[in-house]
Amino acid sequence: MQGRQSQASRIMRDLDRREDVYSQFIEQASEIWLDAFEPSHDPGNLICLSALVGRIRLASTEPVLEAAERIMDFLLETCQRPRQDTSNSIGRAPREFIVPLAVFTAACRLERERMLRGL
Repeated sequence: MQGRQSQASRIMRDLDRREDVYSQFIEQASEIWLDAFEPSHDPGNLICLSALVGRIRLASTEPVLEAAERIMDFLLETCQRPRQDTSNSIGRAPREFIVPLAVFTAACRLERERMLRGL
C-alpha cells in the first residue's frame, strides 16, 4: 500500500513538472510566433524556447518531443521569412501555427492519460 502511494505521488509530481514545462513552451512559442510579424522581432527569443525543448527532451515521450521540435522548426522558418504585408500574413498564419500546436497539445494529453492509467 505504501509503495503504491509513493509511486502515485511520484507520477503526480512528474505530471505537474511536465505540465509546467509544456505550458511554458506553448506560451513562449505563441509569443515568438506573434513577435515574428513585427518588423523588429528578435530571433534570439528562439534560444529560450530551445532550452524548453531541451527540458522536454529529458523527460517526455517521443511523440511530445517530435511535436515540440516541429513547432521549433516552424518558428525558425517563420522568423526567417521576408516581411510581408502584415494583414495577409496574419490572415493565413493562425492556421499554419495552430496545426503544429494542436499536434503538440494532443501528444501532451495522450502522454498524461497514459501516465494516469499507471496509477
